[in-house]
Amino acid sequence: MKISLVGLGGCGKTSLYSVVFAEKTPQDTKSLSPTILYETRRHPFLGLQVGIYFH
Repeated sequence: MKISLVGLGGCGKTSLYSVVFAEKTPQDTKSLSPTILYETRRHPFLGLQVGIYFH
């Protein structure tokens, strides 16, 4: 399964990932640095390996 998070810079794609998949609180995302270009992560979710792509 693949999920692609696409949006303008600074709109919160990495924060969304962190809250949903990495179990961080919204307050924890305030210190995240912006993603440069793109990033790929693999994460187990509901028994599946999910590829998550940030653009």
